[in-house]
Amino acid sequence: MRFRISHIASAFVSLSLLALTVGCNGSTPSGAASPLARAPFGAPIEFGGGPGSGLWGDGESGPFGSRLGCLPGRRYTTHFAVPNRSRSTVTITGLGGVQRSPHIIRLVAIRVGLAPPPTGGDLVAPTPRGRRVSASTPIMIPPGRAAVVESDFLMSGCAALRRHQVLIANSSTIVSYRIGDHTGRQQIAPHAARILLSRGPTMRPCIAPRGAARLVAWDVSCRVAVPAAIQCRHLPGQTWGWCTAASHKWDCSYNDAARRAERCWLPSKRQSISVRWG
Repeated sequence: MRFRISHIASAFVSLSLLALTVGCNGSTPSGAASPLARAPFGAPIEFGGGPGSGLWGDGESGPFGSRLGCLPGRRYTTHFAVPNRSRSTVTITGLGGVQRSPHIIRLVAIRVGLAPPPTGGDLVAPTPRGRRVSASTPIMIPPGRAAVVESDFLMSGCAALRRHQVLIANSSTIVSYRIGDHTGRQQIAPHAARILLSRGPTMRPCIAPRGAARLVAWDVSCRVAVPAAIQCRHLPGQTWGWCTAASHKWDCSYNDAARRAERCWLPSKRQSISVRWG
């Protein structure tokens, strides 16, 4: 998922120590400096995140963030770009942020890279792939170029989320930088990079029917999942189609050429089954 924006948000974690908590007071210059030296980065111009799926309880993504379903072990990556609007080369020396509920969603890695030169009027390329460097490596951002920040998150204690609760993660980033002899910090809070996390579908293993090695039900009972798996194994489109089972109409697809990994879902998409055949 990706779109261009004028404002973005991220989490605050140290480049070298991901769990480091730092105060967020904007820039902290070491001496007198021009306004652009105190805040050299402009408004974020690009956001991306993923992977996502309605089957995981995800909702729409937009200028206020991405609505995600929390599933234990799920990973999610966000990235955004910020232009250097000053007339000097800015060296990024660190990133930082506050993790509000690391027992539920935790920032496990962060990278920063230099976006390619502008082409066709665009300042940055669609994604930061191929330009990432280690979080502990300072990187120079020339005037008119953009820095791309990418953050990786891991979900774990999803059961701690109450029903209908929305947890906001990845809400702001503090960029530590150097311009010549001047050092400072700038807070960047682009709303579109926020993660709006709620409880995902409840996953429960079921006794697999004959011919299946594994059956998992998502927000449906095993009494519904087992007959659905049996009835929906043979699809009219070979690898896709729909079927009727347990008084419900299911949409289904196979995720591999061997037709072993099958997923079927009801219109809500939160209710689904996954079957491993053979």
